[in-house]
Amino acid sequence: MTKEIKIFNDSFEDLRRKNCYYIDKSMFIKEIFRHKGHVNLITRPSRFGKSLNLSMLKSYLEIGADPALFEGLTIEAEREIHDKHFGKYPVLYMSFADIAGENFNDCMKCLAQKFSDYCINLKKTLDCSKLDVYTQENIEWYVNPSATLDDSSLKATLDELTSTLYYYYGKEVVILIDDYDSMLINAIGKGYENAISDFLSGFFGRIFKGNTHVGFVVLTGCVRIVTESIVSGANNVIVSYVSHKNYSDCFGLTEAEVEKALDDFGLFDAMGAFQEWYKGYLFSDKCIYNTSSVMSCCKDLLGERTANPQKYWISNSSSSNNNKILVDILNKAERALELSNLENLVFGGTINLSLKTVLTLKDFDTDFWSVLVHSGYLTPCMADSNDYRIPNKEIKNAFVESVITWIQGRVKEELRRIVVSSIWKQDSETLQETLIDILADPFIDKISFRQAYPCHLILLGLMADGEVKSNGDSGNGRYITLANSKDAAIIELKKSYADLYMLSDALGGIMQIRDRFCGQDFNQRGFNVIHYGMSFCKKQCFAILESNIDQAMIESAIGDMEAAVWGLNWIIDKKMRETAKRRKKPVPLPPLIKEPDSEAWFPGREQKLKDLRDVLELEKLNFNFALLLETTTKLLDDLRWLLKTEVARDDSRTLLEALLTDAS
Repeated sequence: MTKEIKIFNDSFEDLRRKNCYYIDKSMFIKEIFRHKGHVNLITRPSRFGKSLNLSMLKSYLEIGADPALFEGLTIEAEREIHDKHFGKYPVLYMSFADIAGENFNDCMKCLAQKFSDYCINLKKTLDCSKLDVYTQENIEWYVNPSATLDDSSLKATLDELTSTLYYYYGKEVVILIDDYDSMLINAIGKGYENAISDFLSGFFGRIFKGNTHVGFVVLTGCVRIVTESIVSGANNVIVSYVSHKNYSDCFGLTEAEVEKALDDFGLFDAMGAFQEWYKGYLFSDKCIYNTSSVMSCCKDLLGERTANPQKYWISNSSSSNNNKILVDILNKAERALELSNLENLVFGGTINLSLKTVLTLKDFDTDFWSVLVHSGYLTPCMADSNDYRIPNKEIKNAFVESVITWIQGRVKEELRRIVVSSIWKQDSETLQETLIDILADPFIDKISFRQAYPCHLILLGLMADGEVKSNGDSGNGRYITLANSKDAAIIELKKSYADLYMLSDALGGIMQIRDRFCGQDFNQRGFNVIHYGMSFCKKQCFAILESNIDQAMIESAIGDMEAAVWGLNWIIDKKMRETAKRRKKPVPLPPLIKEPDSEAWFPGREQKLKDLRDVLELEKLNFNFALLLETTTKLLDDLRWLLKTEVARDDSRTLLEALLTDAS
């Protein structure tokens, strides 16, 4: 019989007593004593098993520990550790994960309630008759949630409870704090983060520095935040970041652990989907899966074998806060944010950065990329690398949703409605004009237009209502599918090198939709499918509806590409002669290509051809002119083929109309 999977149950004791499915991470205990300092801070993204591991450590160390909880686990064989540490300590364990509020006072009330709950349980554990009157009164004071506890009194709470446990048991106390940074992260953007920072400095400072009642401290969180005294002022601090070898396989699941879990559940055939959706994190040199997502998906598949992988990580409360933080950071860091990097990441690229392992409050506003690494949105491409990427499909989807939410907040609702309605009305002219208006927004100035990606992101944000899918690369573009109850639109997006290419690229987008047979699934479902080709150059947009294509349009595009081919041949010839002149050696050169008389040779394209030549002149020495010429020539050939098919279609249509006329 398959053991039950408990999701978001962070109680080690509860999982073991109820015989729930548990992946053995007990060697974390050995690692603690191998690397232990007075204060031990372990940072990992949310939902990688930090809370469960800390709960396990509590169950192992606390006085009265039950050996049955560890039967069959790897740590059971570590007799030296068992003899020295098993059940030997008074343990003060607390989670700060759910301590939050809209203001400082609300947060303090939440913390006071947390201590009240702790003291209620403490009274059940201790024989209070052995405590002095002062200590008993203190515990009663904390138990009463209506007691007036100012922040100065709360600062002393952890210290006083530690002293209580120390004098009761006559042993140094082990303090375990889960999500130590949660209060501060929750306060960011609400205007009281500095007040929380000041509070935590005093709250932790009494424990971390020179407290003889404390044996050692273990803190878990997402990031090391440096304020006046939080952690940074402690003596003998051992910090483990995601890039450290310490604990590298203690959090999250390794490949072997995922394979075993799927095999245990009879789900091994789903391994490929799990790799695509949940694999990809790199902790030091270990490839790691998200624990929560893997187990959530296993549970769904056991309930329904046809279930599909989902975005579990972002759906739980802790990580939902991360998603909100991402949108907040996008808004705050907008001035310093290089959106070209954001676009590159979303579509499978990497970003090179110098990761800050220690953050200040200011960094949450300015060091966008480091915050994303610590939050779990980015991971190193390889050990000791400064290149980072989005780890897997689950996080990519969550990332894109956050970016779309941000874009929606920047574009007027009226313009969004016009874009969508123009698509369904097949009004390409209004669609094009509206997109140009949107691209005129100052925040678009921060976008790099070296790829079609930024406009792809913007369109995803504009079309977030209905059935929307972002699909794969296609040359220098990407495509989107949009559907309502009866219609579907396939939109191919292209980045144009220069204005002269825009018409041709938009037509090329239509041709690629045809070549890939996009929209067949919608045709089979009875949808009316429409095709758009869109090209973007800087802040300009060109939109073509497939049904509006005619011979004159194609002939115009062919003329554009003939001009572009000539312009490219001219610049390549010029660069070759300049190189030969610099070398001062006779180099065989082809016949001189004269500068084109654009007015005579390319009427109506004088300015566009001049603009193209100006752009080409500014390219760096390593620019691949030959490759651009090759792709331009291919596009020209494709357009000539398109013209032939359009002429043939028109001739067939004319012939059919003539036959019908004769028949009538």
